[in-house]
Amino acid sequence: TLADAGAPVTTELAVRRVRREHTRGISLETVTVPAVGPLAALPETGLRDGSLTKTLEAAGRISVGGDQWISTERLDACAAELLGRSIGELFLRAERTSVDIEGRLVERVVSLLDPDRFQFHLTFGHR
Repeated sequence: TLADAGAPVTTELAVRRVRREHTRGISLETVTVPAVGPLAALPETGLRDGSLTKTLEAAGRISVGGDQWISTERLDACAAELLGRSIGELFLRAERTSVDIEGRLVERVVSLLDPDRFQFHLTFGHR
C-alpha cells in the first residue's frame, strides 16, 4: 500500500456529473480532489456558484500544469446505467491530472464521452 511505502495518504472526494442530450447520456465526468482545507467540507457546502473551478480557486488550489491522456473505453455496468446506455458501448476516455506549483494534486478528471458528440483537438507549436 502507499502507507507501507512511506507515501502520504490523503482522503479524496469525488464529484460526478452526467451530461445529457434530451434523455440520453453523452458524458460522464468524475473529478477527484484532495479533501484538504475548505475542500474537506465540500459535501456539506457544495460547489461555489455551481463551479468546481471556482471552488478549487477559492480553496487556493490553482493548477499550473499536468498530464492528459485520450483513449477509448467500453462502458461498464455502472457507467452504462448512469448514462442510460448499453454495457460495452465504446466511448472516448479523457484522463487529466492537474497539479499546483508545488506539485500537489489539484484535480484528477476522468471523462467518458460519446464519440458521436465529442472530438479531441490539440493545438501545438508556434501559431
